[in-house]
Amino acid sequence: MPELSRSICPRCQIGQLRTTHLPYAAIESGQLVCVPSMPALACDVCGHRIFQREPVKQLYVMLGAARHRRGSQPPPTQRGARPDSTAKDSAPRTPRTKKP
Repeated sequence: MPELSRSICPRCQIGQLRTTHLPYAAIESGQLVCVPSMPALACDVCGHRIFQREPVKQLYVMLGAARHRRGSQPPPTQRGARPDSTAKDSAPRTPRTKKP
């Protein structure tokens, strides 16, 4: 009879990874993206979390499609900037001095 394979936590090497749904948050293109319930594996001992690859991939595909629909525009600070306008146009920096 074949032995059942167990998912041992890669961090603590003691706990078992169990399927659950957890909140997922990430920064994408400077925007906070929150998903209240994303499939994941969580260790029952140390709490280490591993989000399942396919749902995360699908999320980023949807975010890419939404970005494409909106029209990928540069951030407001970059709008109208010319390639030749660099930091040399701004005021020179003064060196920092150590506090006594």
